[in-house]
Amino acid sequence: MIQALSTLLPVAYLTATFLYLLDFLVERQAVLWRVRLVALVGVLGLHVGLIAARAVAAGGFPHLGGWSALSALALCLVTLHLWTTARAVHPGTSLIVFGVATLLQLVSSALSPVVTALADDRPLPFYLFHVGSILVASAALVLSGLYGLLYLALFRQMRRRRFGPLFSGLPSLDQIIHVTRRAALAAFVLLAIGVNAGIWWAHRAQVEGFSYADPLVLALLVLTLHFGLVAFSGRIPGLTARRASVAAAAGFMLLLISLVAVQLSRASFHWTS
Repeated sequence: MIQALSTLLPVAYLTATFLYLLDFLVERQAVLWRVRLVALVGVLGLHVGLIAARAVAAGGFPHLGGWSALSALALCLVTLHLWTTARAVHPGTSLIVFGVATLLQLVSSALSPVVTALADDRPLPFYLFHVGSILVASAALVLSGLYGLLYLALFRQMRRRRFGPLFSGLPSLDQIIHVTRRAALAAFVLLAIGVNAGIWWAHRAQVEGFSYADPLVLALLVLTLHFGLVAFSGRIPGLTARRASVAAAAGFMLLLISLVAVQLSRASFHWTS
């Protein structure tokens, strides 16, 4: 069951991405909206089903680390995006977000082990709070970075007065930078909470191998400070909307590099359990 769901999920995400692409190719929007709604419900249902299947196989709540963290990140990303765009749908942003989610799930499905371990040896409510806050923060961070990239792309198009087909499906520059900063604020707050909760637990439980020099801990602390600057860039002299967008995009790239580096090295106390 886990293998089947892991294989189906990237296909389901790719289908949803293609349906957003059709917004730029077809005119029957009412029919397309209904088909896309069914596809989105199916994607979320399959993803929840995969987590449930892993929980059954593990005999308890599954460990949300390693390459499987990318799958959880994809779920958080699309859920956060759908929630923030519930009243103002922009097919251009949805196309890009679902494209990234498809890539994350594809990597996770290809590299995550079928046999799932139990969640770390700590109280389940605390584990869900700690890991959940960091995952949602990471999704907000990715969303902020993607909107930062969109701002830069749209800004460049406007300066050159070359408006491609994606232009009509994007929000305005003011809307984009607003979402960029709001998502960065959510990432900053949730990362600060999640990271400090993890550090508190590591000290309290005397977790073997814990160190502030751990690559994952360092990366999360740097990202927390970085996106704090992006979040409050509107009140920082000299940190214009364009520079804030560059910073958000750079933070997004830093997150991806950090995730890949940690997964490849496995040199983290998170993996010693």
